This record gives sequence, C-alpha cells and structure tokens, in this order.
Amino acid sequence: MDNRVLLTSLGNNPKTKTYHWGDKSAVACQSPAALLKLLPDERRPEEVIVLVTPEAARITLPRFEKELNLPGLKLRPVQIPLGRSEAELWKGLQAILQTVPANCQLTLDVTHAFRSVAFLFFTAVFYLQALRGVTVQAAYYGMEEQPNSNDAFIVDISLLLEMVRWTYATRIFLDTGEAKELSLLLAPFSGNSGANADDKINPTNASDYEAVVKLRHTLNRVSDAYMRALPVEFGIEAAELAELLEKPLPEHLHARLPLPEELFGEVHRHFAERKLPLTTEELSIEKAQIKKRLALDEAEIRRQVSLIDAYLENDHVNHAAGLMREWIITVVYWHRNKNTQGLVSEYLKAASHDRRFSREYIEGRLALLEDAYIKGSTVIPLTANQKWLAEAWRMIRLYRNDLHHHGFGERYVNFQQGRKKLEKVWVELKASWMSPDKWITEQNISRG
Repeated sequence: MDNRVLLTSLGNNPKTKTYHWGDKSAVACQSPAALLKLLPDERRPEEVIVLVTPEAARITLPRFEKELNLPGLKLRPVQIPLGRSEAELWKGLQAILQTVPANCQLTLDVTHAFRSVAFLFFTAVFYLQALRGVTVQAAYYGMEEQPNSNDAFIVDISLLLEMVRWTYATRIFLDTGEAKELSLLLAPFSGNSGANADDKINPTNASDYEAVVKLRHTLNRVSDAYMRALPVEFGIEAAELAELLEKPLPEHLHARLPLPEELFGEVHRHFAERKLPLTTEELSIEKAQIKKRLALDEAEIRRQVSLIDAYLENDHVNHAAGLMREWIITVVYWHRNKNTQGLVSEYLKAASHDRRFSREYIEGRLALLEDAYIKGSTVIPLTANQKWLAEAWRMIRLYRNDLHHHGFGERYVNFQQGRKKLEKVWVELKASWMSPDKWITEQNISRG
C-alpha cells in the first residue's frame, strides 16, 4: 500500500453543492467529501485526517462522516482550537505534525475552517517533507463560482507549494552549491520523475525533454565540482551551464513555473564571474583537453579569488584554506612566468621540462622560505616581503593541514581562532597579489 493520506479541515456551515473537477462532478456538503468521490481509485487516500474546531466537530463532522461511505476509508478527526492567538495556532500546528504519518503520500484540501488553517497546512508540509519523508501529491481548494452559488470548482493549487520548493532549492544551490533539490524538481520536466507517470510534464517538442536532461546533468556537474573545491573543473562546468542558460528555456517549464527566466536568470548571474570565459567552440572539445590548454592570466587569478571568497562567505572554510594554499603557488608562478607565454599556459603541470617553472618547484621554494623564516637565520637574510610571504604561507599551510587531516595531529584545532587568522591573512594576500616584490621566493635559499 502507498499509505495515501488526505489532510483537510471542516467549516461550521455545511452546504450541499455540486463540486466540479475537470469533466467530473460530485454533490457533497464540503469540498473534501467531493474530492474523495472524484479522485481516481489509484490516487484516492486510504486515510482522512480532518481538523475540526469544537463547533465543527458538533455541526459538520457527523454529516461529513455520513457522506463519505467509501469502503476501507479510515477517518481520523483531530480537534484543534480556533486559532485566535499564537498559542492556539501553535497547538493546531502541533496537532498536524503529531498526526500525519511519516513517509506517507499526502493530499491537501484547504477549502474550509478559519482562514489561517491554510497557513498551518503549508507550514506543516514543509516540515513534514524535510524531516518525515512525506511526499505531497497535490493541494486543492474548492472555489465557489459566485457567492451563495450551488456550484463550486475544485482547483489544484499545488503550484503554490512547488514555488516555495523552487525558491528554497535555488537558494540552497546559490548559497552552498548543492544542486540535489533543484535537480529533483527538474526531474518531471525531463521525462524521469522518479515517481509515477502522472508526475511527468509533457513538452510540445521532444527536444525540450532533452534540453532539461542536459540542464540537470550540467547542474549536477557544477555542484560536484563546487562541493569538492575543484576550481578549474568548476569553471569549465559553470561555463557550460551559463551557455545553456543563455538560450531560451524549454517551453514546458512554464507549465509549473510562473517565472522560470527570473529563477534561472539568478543562477546565471551568480556564476557569471566565477565561470571560465570559454567559447562555444572551446566547450565542444573534450574537457580534459580544455583543462590542458588553459592559460594563466590576471582574470583567472581574480576568478579564483572570487571562488575562495564564496567559500569563506558560505562557511566552507576547509575548501577556502586548501584553495588559498594552491592560490599562493599560482600567484608566485604567475609573477615568475607572466612574460613567458608558453610556460604560463602550462601552469597546472606539477612538473615542467625545466623544473624551476613547475608548481612542485615553487612549493619547495615556499617550504625553504618558511624554514628560513622559522629559524630566523642571519646567514640567509630574508627581506620584509619574504618574511610576510613565509608567515602567510605557514599560517595557511598549518590551518589547512589541521582541517584536511580532520584534527588528527598533536595541535588542538581552535576553529574560530584559526578562521579569524585565515581571513586576516587572506585580506592581505588579496590586496598584494599584483605587487611583484611580495612574491619573490629566491634569496640564496637551498637545502644544501
């Protein structure tokens, strides 16, 4: 069994009306009774949780029970207060949360009872979806054609719930890089809902399905690269995402999203300054080849600065510290080789035909610089700038090691204190990276 549940409420003034839903209709005293009659068997709930105030329990509930007459249907009345104060609203919310079973397939009818009940329903739904594994099948509202009319129309208002989910999923993606929720919401538009066929949203053109499939896959790759702090891979994937979002969105997205251009436009703007500036032609070749051809320039260093800033802003301090260490090597490399185009194009190589131009060599020079700084050697004098660089390198290296080795070492990891030092050093590094004198590692330092 699917454990299908209807959550609804009753008003105090039951009136017999003809409720219309598509090309079907049913006569009932309240909207949820009509809905239960109109839903197809495969979607009809097996249990009805009905919220009633004391007056509704006395006046409406008996008539509602009599009308249901559906075999195997379980009715569970739950009494709630009138909602005239914050405390009463809280009791109503608690009643819902305590009654709706975990992992159920939930349908809502928010037509009746006092006006704030709908807000209680929606608030409870977000909680139940996040923490109880509840899936919302649909939300309905019974709308009268005219005041005091004998006809009413059952309207699917699920879009209101979905819009909140879309907003939340987009915010999570922009703030953390996690695309899972956004990808799940796109699934019905790609022909793969992960649920039943009714959830799929059919496009006019089959190519629209393919466009959403590609969008989902690209979002997931952007997320994978960002969550793992891979700045070059992220830049490539973000460039591909930007190219996709510069095209018109598939038409069938408008079926359940009132303003998809605005939502995905925000995604596009967010990644614009952090993507690599790749052309359509460059994006058409194998990504491993794209990476091998990347050259180092001022724009790329600034892009990496922006990415590190984003990690700090969103509290991914371990990623920020790791990238700062690599960024220092990159900036030293750039100052050494910026006038040698061939070498600058090879900046991602650990080794080079001339080892003096490799990242590995620069890392070794920074280690020697740090060693000389710690020992305070007068035999190997360091300039003030070299002392500054050695101190910054040492601070970032040690804090990065503490975080990346998860505290497995003798040093006690004071995270907040370390973060403050890291942010202070990072401000200085960002302000100084264009000054060549700040990044000189050579000073007669050798291991001999």
